Amino acid sequence: MLKRDGNDCLTRCVAWILKLDHKRVPFFIGNKNWFNYLNRWLGKKGYKAIFKYNIGKQAKRFLSLKKPIIAVGVSLRSKCQGSTKNGEYDRRATLHAVIMAHGKFIFNPSGNQEFMKGKPVYYLNIIKIKSYAEKQKNCSRNTTGKKS
Repeated sequence: MLKRDGNDCLTRCVAWILKLDHKRVPFFIGNKNWFNYLNRWLGKKGYKAIFKYNIGKQAKRFLSLKKPIIAVGVSLRSKCQGSTKNGEYDRRATLHAVIMAHGKFIFNPSGNQEFMKGKPVYYLNIIKIKSYAEKQKNCSRNTTGKKS
């Protein structure tokens, strides 16, 4: 497992979106299946993350969202090149996460010291999910036609 340090950008971005102290958010990247680990942790809090590579119309929709999203791209500290127009990048590259809204950067967990080369490689949209109880309540409303 990777050592957690003060520059854990994904943890800090998740904490920023959920309005939590970053010390209360796990270090996801140290886990081999980090995205599944992230979603299991978010699920316990009533959220889930949607992953989208930065290609096509759906990526443009992500960028146009008013709510903040996490954008991940090749770090300026990486010795590899930034992402291409097709969203391709060298898998050996060091990635960096920031917060964007309306297609503009609004939070960089590393301050102004680090940004990304080229366009983001992918986006994470963290959304609130309905609990099982809320889903059951909504299903019963729809089948009976009455509100409980």
